[in-house]
Amino acid sequence: MKTAYPSKVLVAWGEAISGNKKIRDWLTENGFKELGIFTYAVRNKDDARKWLLENGFPHLAATVEGAEGRETAIKWLENYNFDVLAKTAMAGDGDEASFKTDEYETNN
Repeated sequence: MKTAYPSKVLVAWGEAISGNKKIRDWLTENGFKELGIFTYAVRNKDDARKWLLENGFPHLAATVEGAEGRETAIKWLENYNFDVLAKTAMAGDGDEASFKTDEYETNN
């Protein structure tokens, strides 16, 4: 199960989620198929959600479900130490606190 990605790929993923089809296709064709498929799952494509589950990416499927307000998906992510994805899902569901973190703040 792939869970770590280069920073540039994560930036590209964000662009793909925002609707950039060219970047989505690049991800899909260049070793990051799961991230490209995720963009379809976010847009309620059931076959994409099924693909994520059947191909070893339940954490990405749970992120989509969590962003839709399914608390069980958030709990699953937390139970399996996908804390960043849990916060991402919560932010996707509109949870303001999830946008903020003390991790990166400095005491100045």
